[in-house]
Amino acid sequence: MLLELSISTDRDCVETRDLAQGHLDEVRQKLAELRLLERRLESFVTRCNVACAGGPAQDCVIFKDMAAPAKGGCCG
Repeated sequence: MLLELSISTDRDCVETRDLAQGHLDEVRQKLAELRLLERRLESFVTRCNVACAGGPAQDCVIFKDMAAPAKGGCCG
C-alpha cells in the first residue's frame, strides 16, 4: 500500500503518514512483546543457573517456569 502511494498523483501525503504511523505502532507493539519475552528468558536462565544447572534436564526449573502463566499477558 505504501508503495502504491509513492506513485499516486491524487492521494494525500497525510494518507502516507497515517499508513506509516500504523506500521510504526505495530513495530512498537512487537518490540514491547519481544522485550517481555527477553526478560522471561533471562529469568529462566538465571533461575536455572542458581537452582539446578548440572542436574537432570527433566528437573530443570525452566520447565516449571514455562508452565506458569506469564505475568504481563504476552506470548501466550
